[in-house]
Amino acid sequence: MHVKLPNPFLAVAFSLALAAAPQPMQAQILALQGRPATQERSPGQKQSLREALLRLRELHQVDIVFDDKLVTRYAVDAGVVGSELDLEEKLSRLLNTNGLRFKKTKKDVYLILAPRREKRTGVLFSATPQTAAGQTNPLPAGPETTNAPLPEDPLALTLDGRVTAQDGTGVPGASVSLKGTTLGTATDVDGKFSLTVPDGSGTLVISSIGYVTEEIPIGNRTTIDVTLVADIKSLSEVVVVGYGSQQRKDLTGAISSVSAQELKSVPITSVDQALQGRAAGVRVTANTGAPGSAQTVDIRGIGTINSSQPLYVIDGFPVNALSGGPNNNPLATLNPNDIASMEVLKDASATAIYGARGANGVIIITTRRGQSGKPKVTLDAYYGVQSVWRKLDLLNAREYADFANEMQARAKAQFPANNAYNPIPALVDPNNLRADTDWQDEMFRTAPIQNYTLGVSGGSPNSTYNVSLGYFNQDGILLGTGFKRYSLQINSEYKISKKIKFGQSLNVGRAQTTTGTGGSVAMIVAALPTVPVRNSDNLGGFAGPNKEDTQDARNPVAEASLRRNDNTRYRILGTVYGEYEIIDGLTYRLNLGADAILGQQFNFFPKYFAGDLDQSTRSEISETSNVDFSPLIENTLTFQRTFGRHNLTALAGYTQQQFDSRFISGSGRNVPEQGGITVLGAVSSDSKVGGGAFSNTLQSLIGRVNYDFAGKYLVTATIRRDGSSRFNPSNRWGTFPSASVGWRVSEEAFMKGIRAISDLKVRASYGITGNQEFPNYQFIPTLTNVANYVFGGQVVTGVTSKDAFNPNIKWEQTAQTDIGLDLGLFDNRLVLTTDYFIKRTTGMLVQVPLPNSVSFGLGGPFDNSTAIGPFVNNGTVDNRGLEVALTYRKNTGRFTYSFSGNFTTIENKLISLGEGQPRINGVTRTEPGQPIGYFYGWQKEGIFQTPEDVTARNTKPVLDPLTGQQKVDANGAPVFEPYQAGAQPGDVIFRDVDGDGVITDRDRTRIGSPFPKYTYGFTANAGFANFDLSVMLQGIAGVDIYNGMGVFLTGIYRPYNASSRALERWNEGNPTNDMPRAVSGDPNNNARISDRFVEKGDFLRVKNLTLGYSVPTAGLESWSKGALSSVRLYATAQNLLTFTNYSGFDPEKGANGEPSVANTQRGIDGGTFPQARVILVGLQLGF
Repeated sequence: MHVKLPNPFLAVAFSLALAAAPQPMQAQILALQGRPATQERSPGQKQSLREALLRLRELHQVDIVFDDKLVTRYAVDAGVVGSELDLEEKLSRLLNTNGLRFKKTKKDVYLILAPRREKRTGVLFSATPQTAAGQTNPLPAGPETTNAPLPEDPLALTLDGRVTAQDGTGVPGASVSLKGTTLGTATDVDGKFSLTVPDGSGTLVISSIGYVTEEIPIGNRTTIDVTLVADIKSLSEVVVVGYGSQQRKDLTGAISSVSAQELKSVPITSVDQALQGRAAGVRVTANTGAPGSAQTVDIRGIGTINSSQPLYVIDGFPVNALSGGPNNNPLATLNPNDIASMEVLKDASATAIYGARGANGVIIITTRRGQSGKPKVTLDAYYGVQSVWRKLDLLNAREYADFANEMQARAKAQFPANNAYNPIPALVDPNNLRADTDWQDEMFRTAPIQNYTLGVSGGSPNSTYNVSLGYFNQDGILLGTGFKRYSLQINSEYKISKKIKFGQSLNVGRAQTTTGTGGSVAMIVAALPTVPVRNSDNLGGFAGPNKEDTQDARNPVAEASLRRNDNTRYRILGTVYGEYEIIDGLTYRLNLGADAILGQQFNFFPKYFAGDLDQSTRSEISETSNVDFSPLIENTLTFQRTFGRHNLTALAGYTQQQFDSRFISGSGRNVPEQGGITVLGAVSSDSKVGGGAFSNTLQSLIGRVNYDFAGKYLVTATIRRDGSSRFNPSNRWGTFPSASVGWRVSEEAFMKGIRAISDLKVRASYGITGNQEFPNYQFIPTLTNVANYVFGGQVVTGVTSKDAFNPNIKWEQTAQTDIGLDLGLFDNRLVLTTDYFIKRTTGMLVQVPLPNSVSFGLGGPFDNSTAIGPFVNNGTVDNRGLEVALTYRKNTGRFTYSFSGNFTTIENKLISLGEGQPRINGVTRTEPGQPIGYFYGWQKEGIFQTPEDVTARNTKPVLDPLTGQQKVDANGAPVFEPYQAGAQPGDVIFRDVDGDGVITDRDRTRIGSPFPKYTYGFTANAGFANFDLSVMLQGIAGVDIYNGMGVFLTGIYRPYNASSRALERWNEGNPTNDMPRAVSGDPNNNARISDRFVEKGDFLRVKNLTLGYSVPTAGLESWSKGALSSVRLYATAQNLLTFTNYSGFDPEKGANGEPSVANTQRGIDGGTFPQARVILVGLQLGF
């Protein structure tokens, strides 16, 4: 029987015990996880010591660690187990009579030890001791082992070595044994071992909890260093789930995990970035490449036009994802180096425990905890540089001058009376221009990035701690952008007695984001290359367009240098918990927490003059301060008991979380800038103040039951009942149930002969979850004081209703069905996980149109600009898809390697909007039968080449309204409506979708979708000797991007700068069908929303490439005189290569806008801050 330690601490605890008490070791150190089927026996009856220890573990809910072959040979009095004695007295009576002993470690862990011996070298003992007659006695009264060390043998070898993880750190408590014998030992706290073997021809077996077991031929070597590959799908791996944890083998839900090992091997700048490309069904997309910005995280698609971001649970504290908008990162203050693990709960079986907040998935983040042992000090530092990975090919000054002159000339010829199309004075002589400025070179820069984390951890058997300090500083690759983070993480746990323990987690952070100007990227491509960057004679020191340039494209360097836009967040996020074991198997837990955020936003733009068309005659300042506070209280009872082969765990609890937010804002103009006085109190005009407060509360009852029979048949049932103050009392409470089943086929008797299959489990689940992330107070009327009335002959401020409301709104509900398969082959070296799911959201909150006579804020996202109506539960959305994750790991001597890949395909479709009309949000349209927010516009057919081509399209007769007959002109020729009004040779021909002979709004149709057909990720890790290599690839396929930048670059509608593709524009000597003519004013509206600007957004990106080297331990300890335990050097490249046909800065596109519209504005490139290519070097030290 091979049973593994339940958590990494036990490995450390065992190694400490070994250092104090030498003993014979075997191939695998074991912890009791099995479940005996026997009942209590009467006094005087005999049972094996092994069976007695298994029963003690169940009765007293402790972990008892022992060498399996050591204890199975003893018979003991069965009556001791069921007696009234305490646990330690029972152990003493069972062990002392056989010469064995025990040692207690932290967290109710007892180590069963052999008698003390004089030497720690390998010891041979018989697995089945024999009597004097040579007959086998399976249950002797005492051991008959060979206590002497190995006899002198010229062929004997003493092996020394170290067992390390892939990051170079030692693996304590790993078992090292000679295959086919009972000769073995265990590694110490630094992963070192020493073992004497009979000769050099054997094979070592190295195993440890959470790692793949390896077999290494000795090959007459005396030094053997081994690197273990993390067994990320180990059946005994503990996975954090809502309000508890489970072993992976017992899971019936769909959960993806990212381990500390994966996080540590590759440096990441934000917590959510750690999930990118690593988990099937999870799409992580950067909203922008700006430092400190949030990522868009979609778990199994988007099920609503409202916020679809997941719930984050940080050390047991639920945190809303996008409370401040998509670019307000809720994880900004959290240091990625402090993360121990991340679990993504995907199906309803896993997320229903979070009820009304579980529909979009849940991400559970657990920070690092301390381990018992001497203090360990770690330092992780890196420094690097960033640069833009791609620049666009734009027109230079001479090319721009020719281009702009042609635009003006063609427009003047078509509209001779319009003076706006006169020649541009600054470009009359293309050989004598003011400048030839490359604005990309001026705005993009090589920017530094650096990170330092100092940590201390350790503890005693009854208390542990982990403390870390972090500093991160990243300048953006665009001028005027950057991000700084200061973080402090303190975690501790204390055991007061056998029944009582408590602990805490505390994160304190400060994050400052400097965002520059929102449209800076678009400003770069539009800026005129004929305008210089600086002019020291101007106020502010910059140059800009003047009247003779005629175009108002502002100087982006001036904007980035003069404008201040800082967003600072101070955060304290903490929890304190206590546990009390009421009786054996029944534990009460109280969890108290709070999340306090102080936010400050400061904007300042000084008075300046760069040119006639680029100036500000007065300075502007604004400040906003907000305080968010969220207290949490959770009370849970957990019952865990084994009844023969039946295993039951039940959870019940009550939770309450409140969300309070208050803000105050002020703005004004004209501050005395001399002396740097930039405060609100110094404004002299246009002073304004504002403020507001919001509050809501969530009360919940939770319950969950996990049951399995013999570890083969698994059932989980969950229910949560939520009450939210966001709804009318009649709709305030909602119930969210789920159920799942699993069958571990590999545990059946008929599977035992199939050695290739290590694990086979089929799963199925169904459940209902909710979504309440939409604006507050939608069920009651709200008021505003911005309405003006004439009262008594005076204009006074009045109060009026602000928005329409609906007292009957309730939760959005998502029902999800999941069918999954987990397969492990060849001792779990090859692991496959696949899931098929159907996820349907009903009662989606949409705003219905109202007649224009209604005064609730005219205008809105509807076809006829009707009034914005109240929210109603009318929408239905479907997401269905397939997830596949495959991992392979192998260790061949000093060479280790592993490969992991994941693939996801999801189909998104809006089923119904109820009474709501299709929503049009600029480029996108949302309507039933289509994906949410698909691209909606005209289709290009070609380009008119001649006047005859233009008139040939005019086929719709103009009818006389009186006679109904076709009109004729003065020459008697029939009159036709123009196919495209204003069209000339060189203009775009658009497709007549409705076939009525003219191009109108009715000819708009679907021209693309922002949702990929496939997303995938691939990770490869390899190690040889002291070197390690990690490569991660990420990509998507079957996705479209609306290149809004293309309107500037190839729209050719006004004399801004353009792409070099404009050199291929249509003219009489170049009758192309690709690029239209250059004409100011765009009389044919060639730049309208059309598939001209829709491009394939498929890409494959080398997201991370890391090469590391761990300094050999022996030389390190000698050089540092024992001060250093580990040193690792590494170099990393992020976003090293990107393979794509997309022509813009970056094909990675997230959400745009506030949560209320973000999901209908996907995949639009309006000038997104591009991802940076990062090259850095790092150092990891262990003391």
